[in-house]
Amino acid sequence: MVHFYKTATILERNDGLVQQVYPVNIESLHALLGNIPRSTGILPEHVIAMGRHDGRDLIIKYVPPKRRNLITTESNKPKPISIVTPPLVWSGCGTVYRIYALNSTAWPNENTMLYHSPFPNVYSNGTICWGDTGNALQAANRTIDTMLDRFFTSVFASHLNNSRSRSNPGSVVKFWETITNDDAYPLGDLLPANIRLIELLEGEGYANTR
Repeated sequence: MVHFYKTATILERNDGLVQQVYPVNIESLHALLGNIPRSTGILPEHVIAMGRHDGRDLIIKYVPPKRRNLITTESNKPKPISIVTPPLVWSGCGTVYRIYALNSTAWPNENTMLYHSPFPNVYSNGTICWGDTGNALQAANRTIDTMLDRFFTSVFASHLNNSRSRSNPGSVVKFWETITNDDAYPLGDLLPANIRLIELLEGEGYANTR
């Protein structure tokens, strides 16, 4: 195990029952690590960034506007609604996933302000309430899109349905019913989430799921 300190880099290893500690030359360590083969593999489309946080993969991707057939419940019966969803930011770290909206279709930068995604079943910090859809998969190249599909094909209940729309703060689903024929989501209806993209990139908020 390598420990990095401000004044030294230390290698710790166990030789049988004996624990030994050595100072390490940082240039030698850099040269050694530079020869280790590494690759991200094939990345999903529209990936904004990838990294590691608390020993877990962190993946953030841009989701462009798209007409989607969403399922809601009314009197405990499934009800389909077709709307064009706004541009979104979808991220996963470990088994925690977060979703936000953007008020522009432009590719975001670190200082881009994020907005509450206009969907029920999402906590105020962007994390997902999966309900009875099953355990979330570990975020990785091969699973990030799978979990996004699971989110959009789940049934959107009335849980966390409020404070997602300027026009109808009591129910974003009621707002959906007014935009079924729109070619684009009215971005002016989105509410700010008081968070910038850089905070997702730095891994903030993934330990707290609410």
